[in-house]
Amino acid sequence: MALDVASKTLKRGLPDDTLLNVNVPNAAREEIRGVRVTRMGKRVYGDLIVEKRDPRGRSITGSAAIT
Repeated sequence: MALDVASKTLKRGLPDDTLLNVNVPNAAREEIRGVRVTRMGKRVYGDLIVEKRDPRGRSITGSAAIT
């Protein structure tokens, strides 16, 4: 199933800045009833580092997404 989707996508192409993510259930091919296409969100990460505290007071550091 994933190979079929990837092959068709390679023939048709993808827009710039597009990632193909194919999730296939652990089921026999005959049990799969179709394909659903959806969009994922797009985030741009900058150089800003954000430090927060978790509920136990421990430091959490990470990049901030610019939306």
